[in-house]
Amino acid sequence: LWAFTVWQRHREKIGADPLVHLSLLRIPPLRAGLTGLFSQNLILMGVFFVVPLYLQLVLGLNALQTGIKMLPISITMFLAAAAGSRLSTRFTVRGIVRTGLTTTVLAILILIATIDPELKDAGFAVSMAILGIGMGLIASQLGNVVQSSVDASGRGEAGGLQYTGQQLGSSLGVALIGAGSSDLLKGAMGSVTELLRPRVGSLRTAARRVDAEYYIPHLAHAPMEPPAATVRIAQGKCEVWGPFQSP
Repeated sequence: LWAFTVWQRHREKIGADPLVHLSLLRIPPLRAGLTGLFSQNLILMGVFFVVPLYLQLVLGLNALQTGIKMLPISITMFLAAAAGSRLSTRFTVRGIVRTGLTTTVLAILILIATIDPELKDAGFAVSMAILGIGMGLIASQLGNVVQSSVDASGRGEAGGLQYTGQQLGSSLGVALIGAGSSDLLKGAMGSVTELLRPRVGSLRTAARRVDAEYYIPHLAHAPMEPPAATVRIAQGKCEVWGPFQSP
């Protein structure tokens, strides 16, 4: 970034056309719009990464079930973005964006409260729908903010900066939240491994040994090594958790 900045300023000094005029970043509305787009995509792509990860790896849902669970955010985001253009004729852009940010924060808090080993379907759907409303309100305004902050000659460069801010936010959202969730999963797997570590001689001292074969109907990510499973025996029943993605 430093080298790019130096090169662009050098081209401006010698009278050549730079890829982007860095003076555009001094325009407050443009800078605010880019910051908002960056933040929006960071949150949105982070949610789109970690929520399907939770639904598939923790709850064991397949791709279709995961898509249905994620559907409310897509529907409400589309509707809110369409309504945002009409709301801008009655309310200020700043007010709409602030409402979208507040709605987004509220939705994330509700979403966190619904995440458990047993998913609360109604609460999860409501939180995803509210999140879509917040994201839609923000998206409906920030593009206009960026484009209207420059004259006709700078629209192309403003559009390039807008796209760059969106992609940068998406990349960092996936990277940061993905790294955090990966560390949490590794820590959880380490704790489970220690908890389930077999004791020496446990098979020899067991009151009863059961040998059985199980057929796995669907395995999306087939491992090269033999899959392991967790077993719970209680009240004369045996439950087996294996690495498959169907009940």
